[in-house]
Amino acid sequence: MASEGLQHERAATERRHFARWNTEKRLSWRIHRGRRIRKSIVTERSLNSLVLETAAEDAPDVGARFYPSDGEIAMKFGFRSAVVRRMEAISDDTRKVYAEIEA
Repeated sequence: MASEGLQHERAATERRHFARWNTEKRLSWRIHRGRRIRKSIVTERSLNSLVLETAAEDAPDVGARFYPSDGEIAMKFGFRSAVVRRMEAISDDTRKVYAEIEA
Protein backbone atom coordinates (compact mmCIF):
# COMPACT_ATOMS: atom_id res chain seq x y z
CA MET A 1 0.00 0.00 0.00
CA ALA A 2 2.80 2.43 0.90
CA SER A 3 4.59 1.68 -2.37
CA GLU A 4 1.43 2.60 -4.30
CA GLY A 5 1.43 6.02 -2.64
CA LEU A 6 5.12 6.51 -3.46
CA GLN A 7 4.54 5.51 -7.09
CA HIS A 8 1.60 7.90 -7.33
CA GLU A 9 3.61 10.72 -5.71
CA ARG A 10 6.54 10.15 -8.11
CA ALA A 11 4.19 9.93 -11.11
CA ALA A 12 2.66 13.26 -10.11
CA THR A 13 6.08 14.96 -10.00
CA GLU A 14 7.49 13.21 -13.07
CA ARG A 15 6.20 15.14 -16.07
CA ARG A 16 8.56 13.78 -18.66
CA HIS A 17 7.27 14.32 -22.20
CA PHE A 18 10.45 13.39 -24.08
CA ALA A 19 12.99 10.62 -23.63
CA ARG A 20 16.25 11.61 -21.97
CA TRP A 21 19.66 10.80 -23.39
CA ASN A 22 22.93 10.42 -21.48
CA THR A 23 25.55 13.13 -21.66
CA GLU A 24 28.55 14.05 -19.55
CA LYS A 25 28.93 17.73 -20.44
CA ARG A 26 30.12 20.38 -18.00
CA LEU A 27 27.78 23.31 -17.48
CA SER A 28 28.63 26.66 -15.90
CA TRP A 29 25.49 28.29 -14.53
CA ARG A 30 24.13 30.78 -12.03
CA ILE A 31 20.99 31.16 -9.95
CA HIS A 32 18.49 33.90 -10.89
CA ARG A 33 19.87 37.19 -9.53
CA GLY A 34 22.99 35.37 -8.34
CA ARG A 35 26.53 36.40 -9.14
CA ARG A 36 28.46 33.24 -8.32
CA ILE A 37 29.13 30.91 -11.24
CA ARG A 38 28.53 27.26 -10.34
CA LYS A 39 29.77 24.23 -12.25
CA SER A 40 27.96 20.94 -12.67
CA ILE A 41 27.84 17.95 -14.97
CA VAL A 42 24.74 17.48 -17.11
CA THR A 43 24.23 13.72 -16.84
CA GLU A 44 20.97 13.51 -18.81
CA ARG A 45 19.14 15.76 -21.23
CA SER A 46 15.85 15.79 -23.15
CA LEU A 47 14.17 18.37 -25.33
CA ASN A 48 12.53 19.99 -22.31
CA SER A 49 14.58 18.94 -19.27
CA LEU A 50 18.02 18.23 -17.90
CA VAL A 51 19.59 16.48 -14.94
CA LEU A 52 22.59 18.03 -13.21
CA GLU A 53 25.00 16.36 -10.83
CA THR A 54 26.30 19.06 -8.53
CA ALA A 55 28.06 19.61 -5.21
CA ALA A 56 25.67 19.89 -2.27
CA GLU A 57 26.79 23.46 -1.54
CA ASP A 58 25.94 24.45 -5.14
CA ALA A 59 22.54 22.76 -5.24
CA PRO A 60 19.68 25.25 -5.76
CA ASP A 61 16.34 25.02 -3.98
CA VAL A 62 13.37 23.37 -5.64
CA GLY A 63 11.58 26.07 -7.62
CA ALA A 64 14.76 28.08 -8.22
CA ARG A 65 15.40 29.45 -11.71
CA PHE A 66 18.89 29.21 -13.18
CA TYR A 67 20.70 30.28 -16.33
CA PRO A 68 23.80 29.23 -18.27
CA SER A 69 26.68 31.50 -17.25
CA ASP A 70 26.93 33.21 -20.66
CA GLY A 71 25.43 33.33 -24.15
CA GLU A 72 27.95 30.94 -25.68
CA ILE A 73 27.15 28.24 -23.11
CA ALA A 74 23.42 28.88 -23.59
CA MET A 75 23.82 28.21 -27.32
CA LYS A 76 25.90 25.07 -26.69
CA PHE A 77 23.29 23.60 -24.32
CA GLY A 78 20.26 24.95 -26.16
CA PHE A 79 18.45 26.71 -23.32
CA ARG A 80 18.33 30.14 -21.68
CA SER A 81 16.61 29.33 -18.39
CA ALA A 82 15.43 26.34 -16.38
CA VAL A 83 13.51 25.73 -13.15
CA VAL A 84 14.44 23.10 -10.55
CA ARG A 85 11.55 20.66 -10.18
CA ARG A 86 13.09 18.15 -7.74
CA MET A 87 16.33 17.04 -6.18
CA GLU A 88 17.86 13.81 -4.88
CA ALA A 89 20.82 13.31 -2.55
CA ILE A 90 23.36 10.97 -4.16
CA SER A 91 25.73 11.25 -1.19
CA ASP A 92 26.41 13.70 1.63
CA ASP A 93 28.22 16.04 -0.74
CA THR A 94 26.54 15.41 -4.12
CA ARG A 95 23.03 16.17 -5.39
CA LYS A 96 21.12 15.26 -8.53
CA VAL A 97 19.04 18.22 -9.72
CA TYR A 98 16.10 17.68 -12.10
CA ALA A 99 15.17 20.82 -14.02
CA GLU A 100 12.57 21.77 -16.59
CA ILE A 101 13.74 24.01 -19.42
CA GLU A 102 11.67 27.18 -19.77
CA ALA A 103 13.26 28.84 -22.77
